[in-house]
Amino acid sequence: MQLIISLSTLATCAIAGGVLPRDSTTAVVDLSVTRGAPQHWASGFIYGIPDNENQVAQHWYEDIGFRWGRTGGAQYGAPKRGWNWGRTEYQGRLQSTLSNYRSMRKVGAECIIYPHDIWGTDSLNSSSYWPGDNGNWQPYDTFVKALMDDLASNNALEGLVWDIWNEPDINVFWKRDTQRWIDLYIRTHKIIRADSRFKNVPITGPSLAWRPMSSNKWWTAWLKAIADAGTIPDQYSYHLEGDLNAQDNDPQYTNQSLGALLQQYKLPERQVSINEYAAFNEMVPSGYAWWISRLERYDWIGLLGNWQGGTTLPATRATTPPPTTPPPPGFHVYRYYARNMTGARATTTGSEDARFDAYATLGADRVRVLAGPKVRAGQWKVQVRGLAAAGYAGASGSVDVEAWEFQGSNAFAVTGPPAYKGVKTYQYSSGSVTIPVSQSNNYTAHAFEFVVKKG
Repeated sequence: MQLIISLSTLATCAIAGGVLPRDSTTAVVDLSVTRGAPQHWASGFIYGIPDNENQVAQHWYEDIGFRWGRTGGAQYGAPKRGWNWGRTEYQGRLQSTLSNYRSMRKVGAECIIYPHDIWGTDSLNSSSYWPGDNGNWQPYDTFVKALMDDLASNNALEGLVWDIWNEPDINVFWKRDTQRWIDLYIRTHKIIRADSRFKNVPITGPSLAWRPMSSNKWWTAWLKAIADAGTIPDQYSYHLEGDLNAQDNDPQYTNQSLGALLQQYKLPERQVSINEYAAFNEMVPSGYAWWISRLERYDWIGLLGNWQGGTTLPATRATTPPPTTPPPPGFHVYRYYARNMTGARATTTGSEDARFDAYATLGADRVRVLAGPKVRAGQWKVQVRGLAAAGYAGASGSVDVEAWEFQGSNAFAVTGPPAYKGVKTYQYSSGSVTIPVSQSNNYTAHAFEFVVKKG
């Protein structure tokens, strides 16, 4: 499978069947070229799962098609500060991790573990022992092997993903230099792969906070080192939680930049995992729709970031509610994405201004489109091509499109289900219909549906 996809290839797919007029504010859906069944690539989040396994009813996870979680007992105080404070405090974070693992596996989600949190980096400082200090790796090696033994003895290997060290390029998580972290990565990778119990456990990395670019020494040094050492992860992971307007805070950009780096260092393609995506101000319906569209286009694993802290970190998430409160806006978007958008995924292309995007499915009953801008107001359009695939024969005609709006001005605003906005009749020509999107605020997402005509 080609996971690093060229933009030229995507553009060619998106306009199969002839070139139609398009401007910089139009997202394109092509029903004539489908991409298999929905996979819910964007349905993941980090932390946000209480240690009490029965606190959140299982259906809240199932409703959003939850596929990936990330956990490691972060931000607990004594007596759960992690390995670096002794075996007793390690057990507290281990048990939190195992509890979250079980909650994820009940609904078939994969569990990505944070060993750096189980180690206890959030309670350390520059004077603490960090792996490899004074050439001494023994405490860290002992930790890795103990964690492996505990995961295996608790039957926690199926559906497990090992994330070697999270965000070493942010000082709070790593207080030593780049080379020490690279040494840690290679060392850990070899320890895991030397243990036959873990032969089917994927390794993900580097999980850097900053994007893959030729000017980023963390990326370039790591790529060269893993190529030389033969310690290539099963998934290339990194984060997209940058500035709203940053060009590189976009899968469309990093798909190309990572692809170029892999070619430069003669490394193979792998599954890409954006194991933290969306800044907190992007966690509104429009932002969710934009990110879903981007991640689906590239078949990338996506986990929403979690911007809470302290005791709220394990209990709060943007897509599923605590047990006694109404669902937040994200829940309604991700439920529609997981439950309603069935059939086959249509090929899509985002607007040329990179500010608006759409995800679409061709079902047995309906065509469904989820669309939104990247948290901004403005005027955009969705152009749906290949209408013959939905039973709309002839070069021209009309199509009745129903519309809904997802509301919610912040991640935890109390909103109801999407608001029905009625049905409008649009004329189509050359097998293409254009649906205008008028965005008066920066947070609304849109769903459009029309009936698939039976032969």
